[in-house]
Amino acid sequence: MWRDSETEIDYLDYGYIVDIMTDTINDEKLLPSCIGLYGDWGSGKSSLMHMLRGRPAGTYPRSW
Repeated sequence: MWRDSETEIDYLDYGYIVDIMTDTINDEKLLPSCIGLYGDWGSGKSSLMHMLRGRPAGTYPRSW
């Protein structure tokens, strides 16, 4: 059993979700937009957010 702590390593194969969220956030045609992240406890929501934060600086608008 894995510990319940956030990680920036993609153990859950969520890289494709991070890519989709990055594209959505950076698409000027979709702004303003609101992204909801839902899942059961322990499903990797916080880890997914940590992976998003690990993207290079300047990838997102500073407003989030």
